[in-house]
Amino acid sequence: MTDGTPEGTVLLRDIHQGAHGGSPQNLMDLGGGRLLFALPASGRQELWSSDGTEAGTRRLLAGVSALGTTSWRVGGVRYFAASTTEWSAHTLWRSDGTPEGTFALQDFPSGLGAISAERAGRLFFSAATPTEGMELWASDGTREGTVRVTDIRPGPASSSPRSFFNVGGTLYFTADDGVHGAELWKTDGTAAGTVLVTDLVPGAEGANPMEMEDLNGTLVFTASELIDLGGGFPWRKTVLWRLGPDGQPRKISFPAPAPGVGVGEPARLRVVNGTLLVFVDDFPSQLWTYDGTSEHATLLSRPGLLPRFPLVDLVAAGRVLYFLVRDSPVGVALWRSDGTAAGTFRVKEANQTWKYGEVSPSSLLGLADRGQVLLRSWQVATGVEMWASDGSEAGTSLVADLAPGPSGSDPRSFMRSGDSVFFSADDGVHGAELWRLSLPPVAPDTTPPVVVCPAGMSAEPTSSAGAIVFWWGARVSDDVTASIPLTYSHLPGSTFPLGKTGVTVTARDEAGNEASCTFDVWVRASSVPVVVCPADAATEATSPEGAPVSFAEATAGEAGVTYSHARGGTFPVGETVVTATAKDADGNTGTCTFRVTVTDTTAPTLACPADVTVETREASGRAVEYPAATAGDTVTAEPRVTYSHASGSTFPVGTTPVTATGTDAAGNTASCSFHVTVKPVGTEDDNEDEEGSGCAAAGGSPAGLLGLLLLLAWPSLGRARTRRS
Repeated sequence: MTDGTPEGTVLLRDIHQGAHGGSPQNLMDLGGGRLLFALPASGRQELWSSDGTEAGTRRLLAGVSALGTTSWRVGGVRYFAASTTEWSAHTLWRSDGTPEGTFALQDFPSGLGAISAERAGRLFFSAATPTEGMELWASDGTREGTVRVTDIRPGPASSSPRSFFNVGGTLYFTADDGVHGAELWKTDGTAAGTVLVTDLVPGAEGANPMEMEDLNGTLVFTASELIDLGGGFPWRKTVLWRLGPDGQPRKISFPAPAPGVGVGEPARLRVVNGTLLVFVDDFPSQLWTYDGTSEHATLLSRPGLLPRFPLVDLVAAGRVLYFLVRDSPVGVALWRSDGTAAGTFRVKEANQTWKYGEVSPSSLLGLADRGQVLLRSWQVATGVEMWASDGSEAGTSLVADLAPGPSGSDPRSFMRSGDSVFFSADDGVHGAELWRLSLPPVAPDTTPPVVVCPAGMSAEPTSSAGAIVFWWGARVSDDVTASIPLTYSHLPGSTFPLGKTGVTVTARDEAGNEASCTFDVWVRASSVPVVVCPADAATEATSPEGAPVSFAEATAGEAGVTYSHARGGTFPVGETVVTATAKDADGNTGTCTFRVTVTDTTAPTLACPADVTVETREASGRAVEYPAATAGDTVTAEPRVTYSHASGSTFPVGTTPVTATGTDAAGNTASCSFHVTVKPVGTEDDNEDEEGSGCAAAGGSPAGLLGLLLLLAWPSLGRARTRRS
């Protein structure tokens, strides 16, 4: 941060000699190490500029009052309020740090309001005239280019524009048109483009939007809603809103962390590393996170994590949010959060007491490229001095004891320009004067942000010109810059022509590193082509692979039709669902389905073997083996064959028919039969003719019957002879 010596933290110029000092006020950055500031002089004020050197610190303007109470920088020009005639600031001025570039733009005797927004190189502010009241104005830095944008509340009454915030090139603000109350408005810098976004609370009450932040290119904000408690007394409650992809606000809920535990109202918002941190007023205080991907926030702080006293100030630096919390009636502490419970904790006591016992707002200055914060802190030994912290207790230390001892230098109004931090401090010798802290060099930030685009989207055309299209914002994160504005090649809410339009989202961090992503917006009719499918088709399989099928074509008017399975292609056995898809010129698609069924109903072929004849000496028959039947099939490579009598089994004497059955994979069957004949040994062939056949010879004659009986008795006689011998 600094070496903590006078060489590292130096008095810039002793403008008013002596112990009283010049008391510089309202430090305003011009960029590039340059600044403007005000000095009291003879009951009024003077405008000074400095380039960070003693020689380059000079007076630009004298005899003004209320200088710089409200200001805004656009490029290298600072716009600010001041007056040369009275104590109220009602004249808009501009300065680039040079005498010739410092002049009044326009006087508004009826009042000059907030100077707090820039869009497309122009300043936007509120100012009042006797005939139009407080309305929306803009300036390009020239007198002729300082003009009223529009009279939101016609006539002398005021719409009082305020709470300006630029999100992706659209400037949002709060205004009251006299009909809807204070509600959310937006402008593109033209009268026609200045419109009411939504009427959150119907009627003259209005929702009064307050805190606004850019969450990944989408506006999030706090505003009121009315809750009916009965009895005609509605309760006004502050809630968190986000503009949805349709440009309409959606309420973000804060689920109760436990049954019976209530949730307070969102009070302060800050974006760190693409995540919104929400401080909720409650007892105790609560810290919530919201990443923009849903419609509810997530409780980050566990019970008792945060103290029960108010938030004093907060600032983002890199991936960390630093904040000061009054954690006792008289004490203030520095806290930090990176959006996780583990990374949210108390760093160190940092009391903010000013000299002479006064209590003031804090001075917190985030150094994004270093992930550090500068703050004023009171300690017994040093009094109020400048301290620096990297978010750890060990890394929190005194920068320099400018007024050695317990009195303190009372540093105020920290303001960074380039690699210098300017502030007012009283070292006890020169009085309150302008000081400069030179920041040590750091490696340049060359890492671009990470940008994630939303998914592509489609919209229905509302006219021949196309359609107005909204979307959820892209997401962006960066190692150094806490909150990066996103720019779009086509703004959400603009009219997109028919067909496809590519939208490029670009993020540029504070070091100038850029990253981008692209998504498509389609404007096309949502009606899909009507597709008429042919009737279901069926055919017989012609091979093991199935069968080729040329089904009839589907019809879809002029749209071309494609099929999930080619016409004429081979379809397997069974049922196949075919999807026909038609796509029109706008890319809309329609589908229908039909079925192609390939069946196998053809029986297999089966050829039986020839009849088999064998002889036996056994009266019980004998085992016979026969050749296998031959089976074939169109689909099944090897049909299964079964037999009524298995080959190799015992067949009785005589003739036995054998049936062979062939079965394919589809269950189709075929059969054939053959005979197995078992004959006793020595018998004649039954098929001889009458003049010598065995049957005819034996035909009932006594001699034939006797011969047959002897043949049957022969084995028994043989066994008897064997036993006798």
